This record gives sequence, C-alpha cells and structure tokens, in this order.
Amino acid sequence: MEMTIKQLADELGVSKTTVNRAVRKLGWKDELCKVGNRYIFSETQILQLKKKILESYGEEVQQSQQSQQSQQSQQSQQSQQSQQSQQSQQSQQSQQSRNSRNNRNSRNNRNSRNNRNSRNNRNSRNSRIQF
Repeated sequence: MEMTIKQLADELGVSKTTVNRAVRKLGWKDELCKVGNRYIFSETQILQLKKKILESYGEEVQQSQQSQQSQQSQQSQQSQQSQQSQQSQQSQQSQQSRNSRNNRNSRNNRNSRNNRNSRNNRNSRNSRIQF
C-alpha cells in the first residue's frame, strides 16, 4: 500500500508540514519515490513515519484526533436533528393535506345532500300540485 504526504497527514490528523518535517528528520528526502509533484511512501516507510510522528507530535496528534471525533459527533447530531425536523415538517404537511381533503369531502357530501333534499322537496311539491 502506497500513500502520498497528504493521505498520510489526513490519516494521522496532522498537517502536511508535520509529515515533511518527519521526512527531513529521518533523512529520506532523496530516497522517496516522486510521481509528478507527489512523494510516494512504501509500507515500511509509512510505518516508520507514523512511529516518528507519534513520538514527536503524539500529544498534537491525539488532540487533533479528539477534536476531529468531537466535530464528527456534532455533525452527526446536527444531521439527526435536521432529519427529525424534516420528518416532522413532512408529517405536519401530510396531516394538513388529509384535513384539507376531509373538509372538502365533507363540504361535497353536505352539498350533495342539500341538492338531493331540494330535489326531493321540489318533486314532492310537484306531486302535491298534480293531485
């Protein structure tokens, strides 16, 4: 498995500058494989670099990882709250839609009954007149 400076820095939660400093301290600048403008580390180099960085910057790495974890948990909580809010809004909208349909159906039923009653009344008046 090969990694670039950025990938290694992201994995450890440190800056690229920190990784570059560790490379210089180990004296590897000339030994690294360069592809384009990127340095590529081999697996053994990655393990040695991680060890060196953790020795030199252990507290910073731990603090960085802890802050990343707390940011992720905050983002997760915000995401959950947002989803709950959206579900609540959708539920309210569907309830309003149902209420609106029920009111419309109720009015239509009332109007239909009223129309039937008025026709029946007219028919009964007409039948009385004919007798």
